[in-house]
Formats: sequence, C-alpha cells, structure tokens
Amino acid sequence: MCIKVDFGKGEVLLSINKTFYPKALVEQAIREMPLEGEISKKEEKGRVVLRVKPASGIDLEALGFEFFNYLLFLVKNKAG
Repeated sequence: MCIKVDFGKGEVLLSINKTFYPKALVEQAIREMPLEGEISKKEEKGRVVLRVKPASGIDLEALGFEFFNYLLFLVKNKAG
C-alpha cells in the first residue's frame, strides 16, 4: 500500500497490492467510503491505483489513511 498526496493538484493516489487486498474488497471499500469528488481507478502490475480528487476542504493525507484503515477492517473481517 502506498499513499501519495499531490497538494498542488489537490488529489491523493492510493496504490493497492491486489495480492494482499482482494479486488472485491477494494471495490467494496470504494462503494462504502464517502469518497466524494473525482475518482478514477486503473490496474497495473498487480496493483489497483486509485486517484481521488475530493470536492473540497478534505484533508488529503487523512483521506488516504482512512481509506486504507477501512480496507484493512474489511480484510480482517473477511478473514475472521
């Protein structure tokens, strides 16, 4: 997992390893998290890369960490 914040563009890039985080759970997290604004997703070399450009006034770093925390929650509950 990797979080890259581009403050100039007002966006956060989330790089998610598909081996550790199943694609179905990534899709679920995208649906269930309140990610308002522009969202794009692409797959490359075993990763899902999300680009999130929130509507406004959202802490970009916190958004990235909150998404990964929720994704970990989903993984843990699926395994348990």
